[in-house]
Amino acid sequence: MNWYQVDLTLRGLEIAAAQLNGNAAERDALVERFIDMYEFGWLAEAFTYAAVLGVEMAVPARAAPFEAVLEAVTADVDAVLLPDMPVRWQEAVWLAAAVGQGGGVPQAAASTMDQPGAVNGTFQLMISSFHTLTRVPQLPRKTAAGWAELMRDSFAAGAGVEDDPEEDQRPDT
Repeated sequence: MNWYQVDLTLRGLEIAAAQLNGNAAERDALVERFIDMYEFGWLAEAFTYAAVLGVEMAVPARAAPFEAVLEAVTADVDAVLLPDMPVRWQEAVWLAAAVGQGGGVPQAAASTMDQPGAVNGTFQLMISSFHTLTRVPQLPRKTAAGWAELMRDSFAAGAGVEDDPEEDQRPDT
């Protein structure tokens, strides 16, 4: 991941941790801060990267390919960021599959979906991926919030960065 993708992932993980800890006020403040820094549509990319990270964590423990673990994620239907808006679960799974296979930036694909649906779908997939980790017996016992916090803290410490920060500037929005 480049610095930009790591930043989006970190912000997605922060929002996930707040949601999974039941802190809607903190989650909403983090979402507002994200929108102030980037823009609304980029939330789908941040949530996709965080969801992929959650799925990737289960891959070695399940000894299954990424796609199989991703398809086994069960939707947490209560994880909706934008009430009364569509939740594009299947499209979110498709975006995560593309990213997990080394595909391009999900923002381009997400832009073909309605933005609220893309954001809701990827948010639900992100939250659901952390719930999935709690059901993998080969992994240490943690809550879904504990997994999100562990990954958030790792990314905050610089984990996952592979590219030169000079070549990875935030794209024009």
